[in-house]
Amino acid sequence: INMIPADERGWVYLERFITAVKCSMLDAVAAEPVVVSNSPQIVEQIRGCAERLRSAARQDRERTEQAVSATRSSGSPPILVFENSKNDSAGNSALKAVLNECLLELSSKRFS
Repeated sequence: INMIPADERGWVYLERFITAVKCSMLDAVAAEPVVVSNSPQIVEQIRGCAERLRSAARQDRERTEQAVSATRSSGSPPILVFENSKNDSAGNSALKAVLNECLLELSSKRFS
């Protein structure tokens, strides 16, 4: 018998996170049948995480499109620089920031 509460189990968190990632790759309506649970709270948790991921990816895409557009309007070929500095915790990426939050939450879970 596993005595660790479900909300503290690492593998349960990973299952929910993976489902949220799958849902984030779909629009919200198409993602609805992907989440199956008898707990409305868990369904909302997964949908909320999916929306955060979807929104962050949208922000990064818009920012990249703006940078490319600005470069093109200047007449120079577009050059994209992706930060990979350990001092830059979010790497100026909204999606990376959300994923780092998820990783931090995962680190608080227990595995057995």
